[in-house]
Amino acid sequence: MMLKPLGKRVLIKLESNEKVSTGGLVLASAAKEKPTQGEIIALGQLVTDEDIVKAGDVVLFNEFSGTTITHEGTDYLVIDLEEVLAILG
Repeated sequence: MMLKPLGKRVLIKLESNEKVSTGGLVLASAAKEKPTQGEIIALGQLVTDEDIVKAGDVVLFNEFSGTTITHEGTDYLVIDLEEVLAILG
Protein backbone atom coordinates (compact mmCIF):
# COMPACT_ATOMS: atom_id res chain seq x y z
CA MET A 1 0.00 0.00 0.00
CA MET A 2 1.45 3.38 -1.04
CA LEU A 3 0.82 6.62 0.84
CA LYS A 4 -0.71 9.45 -1.23
CA PRO A 5 -0.86 12.96 0.22
CA LEU A 6 -4.05 14.96 -0.30
CA GLY A 7 -4.51 18.57 -1.36
CA LYS A 8 -1.46 20.76 -1.75
CA ARG A 9 0.83 18.53 0.33
CA VAL A 10 3.92 16.48 -0.39
CA LEU A 11 5.12 13.14 1.00
CA ILE A 12 8.82 13.18 1.85
CA LYS A 13 11.02 10.18 2.64
CA LEU A 14 13.20 11.34 5.51
CA GLU A 15 16.95 10.94 5.31
CA SER A 16 18.50 9.18 8.26
CA ASN A 17 20.45 11.50 10.53
CA GLU A 18 22.03 8.77 12.64
CA LYS A 19 25.60 9.48 13.57
CA VAL A 20 27.65 6.38 14.26
CA SER A 21 30.92 6.28 16.18
CA THR A 22 33.99 4.54 14.75
CA GLY A 23 33.08 1.60 17.02
CA GLY A 24 29.63 1.30 15.41
CA LEU A 25 27.54 2.84 18.22
CA VAL A 26 24.67 5.21 17.40
CA LEU A 27 25.32 8.54 19.13
CA ALA A 28 22.40 9.52 21.37
CA SER A 29 22.41 13.28 20.69
CA ALA A 30 22.10 12.72 16.93
CA ALA A 31 19.17 10.34 17.41
CA LYS A 32 17.11 13.13 19.05
CA GLU A 33 17.48 15.57 16.13
CA LYS A 34 14.67 15.54 13.60
CA PRO A 35 15.82 15.44 9.95
CA THR A 36 15.40 18.64 7.92
CA GLN A 37 15.82 17.23 4.44
CA GLY A 38 14.46 14.39 2.39
CA GLU A 39 13.27 13.20 -1.00
CA ILE A 40 9.80 13.95 -2.33
CA ILE A 41 8.10 10.62 -2.98
CA ALA A 42 4.57 11.75 -3.89
CA LEU A 43 2.59 14.91 -4.58
CA GLY A 44 -0.98 15.77 -3.60
CA GLN A 45 -3.53 16.19 -6.40
CA LEU A 46 -3.53 20.00 -6.06
CA VAL A 47 0.24 20.36 -6.64
CA THR A 48 0.72 21.56 -10.23
CA ASP A 49 3.64 22.02 -12.63
CA GLU A 50 3.61 25.73 -11.68
CA ASP A 51 4.65 24.72 -8.13
CA ILE A 52 8.15 23.74 -9.39
CA VAL A 53 8.65 20.67 -7.15
CA LYS A 54 8.41 17.12 -8.48
CA ALA A 55 8.84 13.59 -7.21
CA GLY A 56 12.52 12.80 -6.78
CA ASP A 57 13.53 16.31 -5.66
CA VAL A 58 15.57 16.51 -2.45
CA VAL A 59 14.17 19.36 -0.37
CA LEU A 60 14.84 21.25 2.85
CA PHE A 61 12.17 22.05 5.45
CA ASN A 62 11.91 23.29 9.02
CA GLU A 63 12.40 20.63 11.69
CA PHE A 64 8.96 21.40 13.14
CA SER A 65 7.11 21.07 9.81
CA GLY A 66 4.43 18.53 9.02
CA THR A 67 3.50 15.17 10.46
CA THR A 68 5.93 12.27 10.72
CA ILE A 69 4.59 8.85 9.72
CA THR A 70 6.27 5.45 9.85
CA HIS A 71 4.94 3.17 7.11
CA GLU A 72 6.32 -0.33 6.53
CA GLY A 73 9.46 0.53 8.53
CA THR A 74 10.27 3.75 6.64
CA ASP A 75 9.90 7.26 8.06
CA TYR A 76 7.98 9.81 5.99
CA LEU A 77 6.87 13.39 6.50
CA VAL A 78 3.66 14.88 5.12
CA ILE A 79 3.91 18.66 4.83
CA ASP A 80 2.09 21.50 3.14
CA LEU A 81 3.85 22.52 -0.06
CA GLU A 82 4.39 26.05 1.28
CA GLU A 83 6.56 24.57 4.09
CA VAL A 84 9.21 23.42 1.60
CA LEU A 85 12.07 25.89 2.03
CA ALA A 86 14.42 24.93 -0.82
CA ILE A 87 15.26 22.30 -3.43
CA LEU A 88 18.79 20.87 -3.29
CA GLY A 89 20.63 20.40 -6.53
